[in-house]
Amino acid sequence: MQITNSWKEEGRIEGLAEGLLGGLETALELKFGPPARPMILRMRSYSLDALQELRRKLLDGAQLDEL
Repeated sequence: MQITNSWKEEGRIEGLAEGLLGGLETALELKFGPPARPMILRMRSYSLDALQELRRKLLDGAQLDEL
């Protein structure tokens, strides 16, 4: 059971990260346009924690160079 639960948790975290990444990509493209593309490409290697921090900064009104 423990192995199954760890797989389930790993899948849940991966799903959260994918959803958050998709939302951040859309938000960055809408807010900053083409200059955001390098940031979007880098984000694909970020951890869930890093994506959550980026979301917080974006919601706080950070500009692209501050992200």
